[in-house]
Amino acid sequence: MDGKPKWRRTRSLPHLHASDIDAVFKAMLTESDDSPERAVVALMNKYNFSFPMLLLYLEDNLERQINFSILTSRDIETCLNQPFNLRYLSQFQVHRARLPTSVFKDIISDMDLLMRQFAGPMWLSTYVEERARSIAPIFNRIAGQFNSHIANSLESVMTSFLKEGIVKDRDRLVSRFKAFGIIVLVVIEIRTMPIGDAYYDCLAHLFAECDACDCENLYSGIFHRPSIPIHAILTDGQQFVFFRFDASTQPPVLQQGTLRSVSPAGLSSTYDGSLDVMLHLDRIGYLCSFRPICETVFYIVQLGFLRGMQLHYFQHMMITLRDGGTMADFRKDRERNAWRDADDVARDALDLGVQAAVEARGGGEDADEDARVAAANDKARRAWDMIQESIDALPANYKKPERKYSIMCDWDERRVDRA
Repeated sequence: MDGKPKWRRTRSLPHLHASDIDAVFKAMLTESDDSPERAVVALMNKYNFSFPMLLLYLEDNLERQINFSILTSRDIETCLNQPFNLRYLSQFQVHRARLPTSVFKDIISDMDLLMRQFAGPMWLSTYVEERARSIAPIFNRIAGQFNSHIANSLESVMTSFLKEGIVKDRDRLVSRFKAFGIIVLVVIEIRTMPIGDAYYDCLAHLFAECDACDCENLYSGIFHRPSIPIHAILTDGQQFVFFRFDASTQPPVLQQGTLRSVSPAGLSSTYDGSLDVMLHLDRIGYLCSFRPICETVFYIVQLGFLRGMQLHYFQHMMITLRDGGTMADFRKDRERNAWRDADDVARDALDLGVQAAVEARGGGEDADEDARVAAANDKARRAWDMIQESIDALPANYKKPERKYSIMCDWDERRVDRA
């Protein structure tokens, strides 16, 4: 938590004052063939400016919403004014953080209810909205464990409050997840996973959305915040592709996740592309292929939870120094120690969940297999419970009462029976 922060690359770029946004944006618009989407991406990569001021300017002067889904991979390269090939992304390793089997079963039970409501498998749906419902149980169950410290907004970061929002366009849904108010995850849901150039155009959309989210993070606090990697998921409900966006370099880095898995025979393999639900298999094959997806999402959400805490820790340090305190004062501060305690527990929870996932799949079938899986499940349950322990360790003013976002907390059997 005391590591040196990385700053958004624009710190080395010329500063653009709010009064100059109009002239510069119009010039960018001319250079971008009157495409405001390309102009915004170019602006984010050529100047250091107040992102909220840009949003206000666009609300007042643009007749429509910014819609990054119309961007192509060629547009991104043009906006950055240097080669940036989305076809050859570097890789980063993702992991599975094991979910308690009871939690995974709850996810599947929720999906079963949806299939009964829509009278068929959700992956056969025509519309992206219906397909999006099929993966909603993953986020419902996982994000719900964080007691609203992981919160979802079903909209692009560019959505204007003064205009009709664009949640869906070109068969895509955009949502973003915040940890302690910091955007840590972008999810783009599509009707069918495209191939060829159409797939890389989806990556252009994802790139621009993540870049704008990083700008939002930078200016959404009291101080300019360091840049954190933002994870992203591109999915059609059957394929899940994981990405990581790092805005601290120029050009920014978009990496694709790989998952190293251990087979029951003890052999190691790497999935370099998407994680797929095995629809051609029987029901148990579907379940066994879906669990790694849920647990990879769980791993990424926990990383976001940690990064949200890290930025608040940094902000508290800056407030202490602004108010005349010293680093020695900061180290003695009770709120600082609470952030560290919460971070330590959350890190241990993540490490334990990853360890449980490895142990559950490691080794071959032998007499000790049941005992090994049972031990892994015990670790997974312990890691799951530690998330609440981490929340309990947060500074008092960051502990959201669970009843604030709960209807069931006031359940009264006697009164409800008589309603």
